[in-house]
Amino acid sequence: MAGKNFIPPKDHEFDGWQINFFTKVNLFKIGWNWSEAADDEWTLLTNTALVKKKRWDAAWLIIASGDFKPSQDLEKNLARKDYESGDRKNVADTSLRIFIARYIRNNPLVTEVQKREMGLLTSDVVLSAPDGPNSMKAPLVLSGKVRDITIKTHVSEVRYNEEKSKAKPDGVKDIQIFMIITEASVQVAPATDDFKYDGVTRGGLYKHTFNANQQGKRAWYYARFMYKGKLATYGMPSDTWDSLIS
Repeated sequence: MAGKNFIPPKDHEFDGWQINFFTKVNLFKIGWNWSEAADDEWTLLTNTALVKKKRWDAAWLIIASGDFKPSQDLEKNLARKDYESGDRKNVADTSLRIFIARYIRNNPLVTEVQKREMGLLTSDVVLSAPDGPNSMKAPLVLSGKVRDITIKTHVSEVRYNEEKSKAKPDGVKDIQIFMIITEASVQVAPATDDFKYDGVTRGGLYKHTFNANQQGKRAWYYARFMYKGKLATYGMPSDTWDSLIS
């Protein structure tokens, strides 16, 4: 759970973060056009006795008092792991990270302002176009898809603002690609924190060659801009795209 991501690693900071997230989602979600399944999962995650948020709240209340036993500290750790991460191999499970990946991160009705208010943007990385000479005249939206599939090879086509172009936009140094490989049965994109940097596009395309032991699995991708300048600044991650590895 520790590391540079939008969820704070320290327990007391995590508790404040999850309270704010819970409050803001309940404020914003009426405009997000959630399905019945999303509403049911939100209830399971946040308002069901003895599980997920309710389990964490009960465990943290004891720890925050300063008077607790080692077994209660262990329960706090288990409760946080279950609430924050869950079991991604179990499609019936949920957690903060799973729920965000399923219903918030790629929902076009969720605005960037709402993401920031919910605490979903990291504070140590610039996630939008920089000001000054490198600023963009209009927001640039990246998208991608696997265009060509051959044995052990994917060629992805990456566009911005839905336009096919071999040239990068003004002020952009590179279009970076991040990737993760899962079992073929996985249908929900993993959290972007779990993806690893894989390379940069060339002429609007990105080619990846896989190992024989990766055949039959699923490759997931996302793209982001890396802007020119002395300080590394980056755009928001694109929506993910995926394809089976033949």
